[in-house]
Amino acid sequence: MARLPATPIWYQEHGRRRQYRQNAKKWGVRVPKLPTVCLVETEMIAIPAWALEKALPGLKAPVGAVWLRRIAANVLAKLDRAEGGHPKVTATCFRRCTVCGRGLIGPDAEVRWEQDRAWEAGKMAEMKYDRDEAHKGCYNPTPCGPDCLERAEGLKKKRGRPRKQ
Repeated sequence: MARLPATPIWYQEHGRRRQYRQNAKKWGVRVPKLPTVCLVETEMIAIPAWALEKALPGLKAPVGAVWLRRIAANVLAKLDRAEGGHPKVTATCFRRCTVCGRGLIGPDAEVRWEQDRAWEAGKMAEMKYDRDEAHKGCYNPTPCGPDCLERAEGLKKKRGRPRKQ
């Protein structure tokens, strides 16, 4: 898994990351998660139906491959190895944009994770002095790309009755 050169040292080392999470919990700061997803390309077996159901929506995979979470990817790779194949499993970071819901992978996910983490810390510092409940349920409003806001508007459900023409 490739890391960005600007990735902090504490994130690269598991012990420091664990210590940061413990401290943040004591301080009342919510630390966003950065899960791992895998692109599994099987060699001997076709992609089973259960794997297609568990595939991550919004992430396109080439023919004969599927994007899965870590544990499901390991199960599929083990099934392919049992049949005599050598599956190719590529692991990377994954995060959804909180504005438009787009799935981000790799360095884009790490950058978004850093933005969300900094925004959460700033929000908590602001709430320390202003105990306003308006911040409850808020998310990072920073767009993930140039078309993020248009995509978010397109995904919103229309509310109310349609108007007569």
